[in-house]
Formats: sequence, structure tokens, C-alpha cells
Amino acid sequence: MPSDSTAPADKLIDDIRHLHTAAWADAAPPTSQKEVYQRAMLETMRSLSVELLRLRVTSAILEGAYLLWWLRLACINHRFAKGGFERSLKRIGPLVGPLSGILVRIGEQAEDQAPLPELQQLGEKLEALRRMSGGAVATWPENRQAESEQTEIANTYIQKTIVMAVDVGIPADVVESLLLYFWFRCTVNRHGLPEAFFQKVERHWDEAIEQVNRYMDEQAVADRRQA
Repeated sequence: MPSDSTAPADKLIDDIRHLHTAAWADAAPPTSQKEVYQRAMLETMRSLSVELLRLRVTSAILEGAYLLWWLRLACINHRFAKGGFERSLKRIGPLVGPLSGILVRIGEQAEDQAPLPELQQLGEKLEALRRMSGGAVATWPENRQAESEQTEIANTYIQKTIVMAVDVGIPADVVESLLLYFWFRCTVNRHGLPEAFFQKVERHWDEAIEQVNRYMDEQAVADRRQA
């Protein structure tokens, strides 16, 4: 559809997509095999998110699904005892609280350089889109039936994506990291946090994951003691 006939929100979304493309086009080539895997999984997860949104899965359902699949994989990767995922679900609030705290501290305290011009423009466009949406970008299912249907779709597609990623050789820790990344992306959008904050955490994602991994290793040790 021509840009001059789109609604303002659609025009912003198109601009955001083009800025994403421009930013990646100017990115330096990967310097390690792990970075190759990370970029491949990032693009896979972006395509997954777009497809789920096209299937009318709301962002609230996506946020919860990404979190639960991250937790499921994290319990395996960090060697929780048998039943660790189920036990972790029962204390999901206390478990995720410190996790969110790690990411918030990274966004507030990490030493940082200015973002690329394309990413700064991207942040401005996203903030404009949020203002049009009342300060946050989040959607919710209309009723319980819609919630159930959307959850089933999200779980099915995410599971298939994880299986395919592992089958083609993407390491499980990279998959785990990107599931957490997309959960955090949804959370930032729902709370209407500044895009500059998210981008800062994004630039320090390796540091964030290092701290998250230490935290989850500690949780795994405690879980094995209780099992």
C-alpha cells in the first residue's frame, strides 16, 4: 500500500521496519561463531513475533509465552532438578523479580556510548507510536476463549521454532538468551518504558546475560537442594 494512503500508525510501523533494516545493514560483520548464532536466532525470533502478531496473538500473550518458554529452557540449561520447571512456575513472581532487577540495573548503571543514528531515530519513532497508543504498546485478549486460543497458537509456534533452531545447530544457551530478550522487549512495551532504556540494555545484553546466568545457576543449586 502506498505510504501516502496509510494511517499514521501504519506509516510509523513502516518507518520502524525500515530503520531496523538500515541499522542491521550498517552493523559490523560477526566476529565469532557465537555471534553468528545470535544474529540468526534474533532474526528467527523477529520473524516468529511478526507471524504471531499476524495471527492475532496479543502482546500480553506473547509476553507470558516467551517468559514460560525461557524458564522451561533455563531450567534445563542450568540443570535444575527434575520437576524444577514446575516448582519454578509456582514461585514465578519471586523468581522473576530479581531477574527484572538485573536488567533494570544494567539500563540504569552501565557505562555507555551514544546509539547509532538509525537506532536513535528508531527510538523516536517507537516513542511516537506509543504516544498514539496512550503511552504503551500492548494488546490483550478480548475474553477467556481468545486467551486460550492465542496461548495455544503461541506455544505451538514457539516450540516449533525452538526445536528447529536446536536442530540446525544453534546452541541452547543462545536460544535461551533470545527468549529472554523478547520477553523483555514485550515487558518494556507493556510498561511504556523509554525506548532508549531498552536499547541501552540491548547494547549490554552480553553483560546482562552473564548476570542472569549467575542468578539462574544460584537458583538451580537451591532447587537441587530442595528436590
